[in-house]
Amino acid sequence: MEYYRQTAAEAFEKISQGTAEPYRVLGDFLDDFYSATAAERVRMLMTSLPTSAENIKTWRWLVYFVAAIDWLCFHFEMETPKWVRNPIYDLDEPWFLFEGWRLRAWQLAMTPVPFKMRNIFTGDRVLSRV
Repeated sequence: MEYYRQTAAEAFEKISQGTAEPYRVLGDFLDDFYSATAAERVRMLMTSLPTSAENIKTWRWLVYFVAAIDWLCFHFEMETPKWVRNPIYDLDEPWFLFEGWRLRAWQLAMTPVPFKMRNIFTGDRVLSRV
C-alpha cells in the first residue's frame, strides 16, 4: 500500500472540524509536502481551500494555510494556483502569532511576504521543520 499525502484542503479540514491542533496539522502537511515529488506537490495544492470559516480562529488558520501555499510555490518554483490570489484570503486585522510588544518589531521585519501581505506576522522560521 502506497502512502497517501493529504492535500492542503484535506489537511485544513481537520482544523475546521476541530479534530486536530493547527500547528500539528500544518507540521504534518509540511512534512508530507517536503518529502513529496514535484507531481505530488502540485496535486497537494490544486484543490482550493474554503472562502469562509465559522469563527475568527479558524479563519486565521485558513488564511495562514493560503499564505503557506503561496510561500511554498515561490520557494519550490511552482506555479501558484489561481485560487491562492483571491483577495478574500486576507485578514482585516493584523495577527501576531507571538504575543507581546517586544516581539512585534521582529515579526514585522522577519515575516515572509506572503504572510505579511495577508496581515499575518510570525517571524522568519514560519515553515521550517526540524
